[in-house]
Amino acid sequence: MKACISFTMAALLFPLDIEAWVNATGRCLVTNFTHQESFIINIINCAYHYNNEEYVNALLNNPNFQNLPANSPFEQLIDSVIAISRHNNEEKEIRIFDDLSGDEIPIS
Repeated sequence: MKACISFTMAALLFPLDIEAWVNATGRCLVTNFTHQESFIINIINCAYHYNNEEYVNALLNNPNFQNLPANSPFEQLIDSVIAISRHNNEEKEIRIFDDLSGDEIPIS
């Protein structure tokens, strides 16, 4: 548990350090503790927020993760967290319409 927290703190202090995020993810995977899944979800979410696909590539190229079976629960967890992150990062568009005519009102 101490290694998991240490790597996570290092990753939070240096958020562009992909290796710290990969180590935090790996340590948390092999450590059993209360709320492990939610902790790993937050690590993956933060790591992806700061490093995008570089984090995923580093994670999948790490020898500790290459031996996981295809479609493992961990792989599915990564896919679902990243899909949510991608959706949340999409640009949002706000449109305001005139009540009477239904025309779009330009915002300047």
